Amino acid sequence: MKNLVEYILFRAIGIIIRIIGLKGTRAFGKMLALFLFYIVPIRKAVVINNLKIAFPEKNDFDIYRIAKLNYISFATTFAELLYVPSLTKERVLKINSIDNVESLIATMEQSKRTIIMTAHFGNWEIGSLLISSLLNKNIAVMVKPQRNNYVNDYVNRLRENFGNTTIPTGLGIKEIYKILLTGGIIGAVADQRGHPDGLRINFFNRSTSIFTGAFTMAVKSNALILFALLIRKPDGNYRLVHHVINYETTNNNLEENVAIVSRKYFELLEHYVRQNPEQWFWMHKIWKY
Repeated sequence: MKNLVEYILFRAIGIIIRIIGLKGTRAFGKMLALFLFYIVPIRKAVVINNLKIAFPEKNDFDIYRIAKLNYISFATTFAELLYVPSLTKERVLKINSIDNVESLIATMEQSKRTIIMTAHFGNWEIGSLLISSLLNKNIAVMVKPQRNNYVNDYVNRLRENFGNTTIPTGLGIKEIYKILLTGGIIGAVADQRGHPDGLRINFFNRSTSIFTGAFTMAVKSNALILFALLIRKPDGNYRLVHHVINYETTNNNLEENVAIVSRKYFELLEHYVRQNPEQWFWMHKIWKY
């Protein structure tokens, strides 16, 4: 019963959002964020603690300001996802900019198989729709199943706009390899915390355990690894930045290659998070271990 009520509320918000338009959607996201930040401060302490660890040079006022902006960023991403049914490929391409677009197109066309690695940054949900629209190719997006099956199925339908597909993490490994080995494109959010005894990298000058599943699949399949982030601009629209993560394909040491790729990914991520600290998802305990 609880799941059904949550789903009905979720759908009702989605209907309202599509009525008020994109500008209204972003305003709704901001209002929701301020309500959560001041009235129902879910994970507020986690956000502030993470920011203090990452930016020891910042004073309490700056940390608090970034934390509030972080709530606004995340709530805006949530609201914009619900607005997706009102978007077209043409509009997605029109309102967002892409760095070195010709280079991106050429790189993707030359690649036999690709894993696009993004992060919980800016609007990662719109990112897959933007790249799919640009290339006119479908992307199979790896997703973590949600607790509420009704909401999970609905969100996945939103993600599958423009012909994309979703693959649940942990359950579709064979399908992922099949897509890669037949020249497909996989999308993965790769900034997740790993197990206590997993691979550790340096992230914000702190030893950090990371999940290496996407990196391992990329190296095993000899895939092109494209690091990509959608950065929210002051006008509310987005700028796509992208970098190819190179690794030695002739090196048969899987563990070493996975470590190299992982470190390069997190170095790039840290670079952009330092530039836009409010846009990364600080609400998870990245430094739990």
